[in-house]
Amino acid sequence: MKKEHDVRKHNSLINLRTKHKYNVNELKFICKQISMIRPDYKNFEDEVIHIQDLGFSSKEIGNYKYIRKFFEDLYSKSFYIPGTNRLCGWFSSLEYKDGYIYYSMDEKLIPFLLDVQNNFTQYHVSNVLKLRSSYSIRIYELLKQLEDKGNRTFTIENLRSLLDISDSYKNADIKRLIDKTKKDLKENTDLSFTYEFIKQGRSFNSIRFKIFKNKKIEEIDTTRVYGNIAKVDESKKSIFKFSQALHKKQGKK
Repeated sequence: MKKEHDVRKHNSLINLRTKHKYNVNELKFICKQISMIRPDYKNFEDEVIHIQDLGFSSKEIGNYKYIRKFFEDLYSKSFYIPGTNRLCGWFSSLEYKDGYIYYSMDEKLIPFLLDVQNNFTQYHVSNVLKLRSSYSIRIYELLKQLEDKGNRTFTIENLRSLLDISDSYKNADIKRLIDKTKKDLKENTDLSFTYEFIKQGRSFNSIRFKIFKNKKIEEIDTTRVYGNIAKVDESKKSIFKFSQALHKKQGKK
């Protein structure tokens, strides 16, 4: 059963490959909003959260141009609904006004986020909010998916695709990336791992991860993280709002 403040995603979203690269704040924002889907929801709700609850730096919070561009970029990152040729995005609308973010998640994602009963990955949102990179968040989710099995193996090319690792990265660069992620997960999540490169013939072909439960990590103060959730006041006027029509137009392409 989904608990309050948990992120629950259908595994097809965990394994999703997109043409867009998400930065760490975008992934944190997506995970935070998914965790706000209450267990008793029948449909997605229009909701609001304070910008300070997103874990952004004070410099970012105080930069209106950054915040505006952040939401414009995130809203533009469409992807194909798993198993279809239909485009959608994470959100059908985003607004920012007076330090508050008003948002609605795209209803086309209801089967993958709202009432998922099998083939899903679930974790407390506090596990990703302190992570330092998008690679850490993605690797955490990919390993969490097979936590019960205790191991997961990726071909190097498959891992490149899932993490959107630059083609310019050599194996030594990927090793450094994984080492940083290993430290990040050990310090901030309920998982830790070891890994090894595996050869096929004379060349390294894949990477095997062994997954372990980490020591108990202190959870983020949920009063701070969730205290500002509320129904959207329809009388409020947004500074900027992106209409659902753009998604519909993209879906017809």
